Amino acid sequence: MVKGKMRNGVFGKTVSCSVICNNAVVLFVHARSENTCVADILEPTYVPPIVDSFFALTGVRSYEVTSKPLLAFQVTELIDGIFIGCSFNHAVIDGKSV
Repeated sequence: MVKGKMRNGVFGKTVSCSVICNNAVVLFVHARSENTCVADILEPTYVPPIVDSFFALTGVRSYEVTSKPLLAFQVTELIDGIFIGCSFNHAVIDGKSV
């Protein structure tokens, strides 16, 4: 698990990024969506806009990597179930490495 912060550095003409493994917090969010049920998410042929709110790092840009968590989990209680969202910064992890 990635628990740390990113650090950017400039060494001469070289720019590098590294992870400082300092056990910095992985963000965990517990939320409730009192007007949404599982069918509201699964039945449409498109992804409903509310799904964006089920991911804790939605809207965080890669260049914000030094000030935001690298990894976040959000458990959202729905009327009749739960939604578990996992977010990570692409500067550290990509889809193939998950």
